[in-house]
Amino acid sequence: MIAEAAHIEQGLRRDIDPAASVRALPAALSPFLAGSYDLLEAELIGERIVIARPRELDAQRPQLAKRASALARALERPVALYLPSMTRRQRRALIESRQGFITRGGDYYLPQVSLLLSAAVAGPVCATRPFSPAQQATFLYFLYAEDRPIGGPEIQRELGISAGSASSALSELTALGLLECSVGGRTGRKKSYRVPDKKEYLDAGLKRFGSPVRETIEAPSSVVGERWPKSGLSALADVSDLLPPEQPVYAISRAQARGIPADPSDDGERCVLKVLRYDPLLFASAGRVDPVTMILTIDEEDERVSIALRQALEGQPWYRD
Repeated sequence: MIAEAAHIEQGLRRDIDPAASVRALPAALSPFLAGSYDLLEAELIGERIVIARPRELDAQRPQLAKRASALARALERPVALYLPSMTRRQRRALIESRQGFITRGGDYYLPQVSLLLSAAVAGPVCATRPFSPAQQATFLYFLYAEDRPIGGPEIQRELGISAGSASSALSELTALGLLECSVGGRTGRKKSYRVPDKKEYLDAGLKRFGSPVRETIEAPSSVVGERWPKSGLSALADVSDLLPPEQPVYAISRAQARGIPADPSDDGERCVLKVLRYDPLLFASAGRVDPVTMILTIDEEDERVSIALRQALEGQPWYRD
């Protein structure tokens, strides 16, 4: 679970505790429990909790909370389940049983940690979860769109998402104060949305945006598709004086990632592929990802990168140095 540990730690540091740490947890368990879970230990806000990934998820779904409770008793420690995804019904059932969980997409419910938070952030930690992929894409669409009212059907059409996803994303961005909603039209029920101030919109939105990257893959350069946009430092090098990285970086969608051979054999040049939570081609231009995606897929922080970013972003209407 090395990759999962790094992913969980990144999310916990971003959303809950900047000093959070996640590491492997060797534990002496009964043969049944030892064969049922992969275990990690997380330390955040002064509390240590066990993060357990079920090995046979489909078989265990009806009894997730019950088995996690048995694991917690065996370890004498709070336990949070680590799940790739869940339905609304499963999420509600776990919360009702006060069983903590973390999902791959960044949804949290950690009641044992909530008790330690200050009154300002008290309550279920899942309330501060980052944007969903549809919310991320909707946020970027408004950032780059002209200053005009935009309705749900346009979001649904341009982003290729369902009416429910578009409505949910617009409602969330409005509830957070990022968008203004007005009602009008012939029936007096047509909703439209706009951004009051794009600089404030970006500053506030990035606090909830979360990581756009689902996973990072190193692969032979021969797998790179013709339309795959450059990302990260490769994109930044295109629009600044920064030298490009030794391994070029590209952004791809989950669908494109599924088309990559599981074990491509190639002894030639290598590249880095950032698998995004939304389709990078929605906002890509001139063979590069959009500026915000570029920023959020840069893995290095130093003075040369900071200078290059100022050079690349100067002139953007939403950019604040």
